[in-house]
Amino acid sequence: MEGAREKNRSGFNALNVAAREGHPVIVQVLLDHDHTLSRTFGPSNVTPLISAATRGHIEVIKLLMDKDCDMIEVAKTNGKNALHLSARQGHVDIVKALLDKDPQLAWRIDKKGQTAPHMAVKGTNCDVVKALVDADPAIVMLPDKFGSTALHVATRKDTELHLAAQRGNVVAVRQFFTVTDALMMGTMVNEINGVGGNALLAPTEKGHLDIVADLLKYTDMEGAREKNRSGFNALHIAAREGHPVIVQVLLDHDHTLSKTFGPSNVTPLISAATRGHIVVIQLLLDKDCDMIEVAKTNGKNALHLSARQGHVDIVKALLDKYPQLAWRTDKKGQTAPHMAVKGTNCDVVKALVDADPAIVMLLDKFWSTALHVPTRKKRAEAAIAARRRTAWPLHSFSCPGRPLETARS
Repeated sequence: MEGAREKNRSGFNALNVAAREGHPVIVQVLLDHDHTLSRTFGPSNVTPLISAATRGHIEVIKLLMDKDCDMIEVAKTNGKNALHLSARQGHVDIVKALLDKDPQLAWRIDKKGQTAPHMAVKGTNCDVVKALVDADPAIVMLPDKFGSTALHVATRKDTELHLAAQRGNVVAVRQFFTVTDALMMGTMVNEINGVGGNALLAPTEKGHLDIVADLLKYTDMEGAREKNRSGFNALHIAAREGHPVIVQVLLDHDHTLSKTFGPSNVTPLISAATRGHIVVIQLLLDKDCDMIEVAKTNGKNALHLSARQGHVDIVKALLDKYPQLAWRTDKKGQTAPHMAVKGTNCDVVKALVDADPAIVMLLDKFWSTALHVPTRKKRAEAAIAARRRTAWPLHSFSCPGRPLETARS
């Protein structure tokens, strides 16, 4: 008996494995050997019935229910039972078999307060939704813990326009334009989908220029500023992903987008600088140079971040626009040279010191200059690069209580 209950490294015994893989004859043999195997559990409280329901093995489901129907109501640790999981996967035959055994199973809720109909509308099989509603039409009115009924969840999903835009299907997107009037088209483009974004955001991220340009014709100012769940609008996304032509199209549509902010006060300029997209940086600087000094909530600006990542072309572009940016400090009192010496690109260190050699004398809040940082971190090459660009002797970089260790050449 113990051998039949032995589990693999994933925590499943032989019956769980056979049920999951859809081997009804082996399931029968195992149950004949020990019928109580149907009451065993795997990780997250998974039963053999749940394993079979998730994978869509109807013959296994029938065998297990004939042997022990009481297990039908057992749920995983997240509250989802066999009906929840088969409904989500679109296994209509299993949904019907479970409902035939226990119609009230459709009213069981998971830890989010969601029923099987809530799960079914997230899938693609409408026959599952029909089977559940036919069992009890009133169930679609049951709200989850967020106040959403199954109908709310269904209407929050992606529209056909969202899906076509995400896939980059420009023909399908333009087909909407031919059959929909301008007012309705504007509503469709600006409609928020299930993941908290309008139709413009996904094609922007994937670089579908033609679709972005077409959708902008029907996008109002608020729609262009709409953010995804992560808190970024279309311009932030295009800047981060390095799509300069889309950045230009968005700025032509609304140049004030360059002044918008994401989480932690991130600007499109900061997004592009962090990722190293020099063409995007040049476009943004040409459109609005005032944003060059704006910093994140931690005090780091575009120069800090590009210096840390070793993007020397961006560092030079920012310094060309505003040389004093190198003196701006973050909340630790650190400048861009402090960040640059933490990286691996000595050309960035040289560019910053060339802009103003005196900057390496600036102390942060921990009494460290830009030369203390690399010597402390054993970055000899960065320390040497900074020292060679300055005219001061090595001892002038020492401060009270913090002697500067000499980096070997």
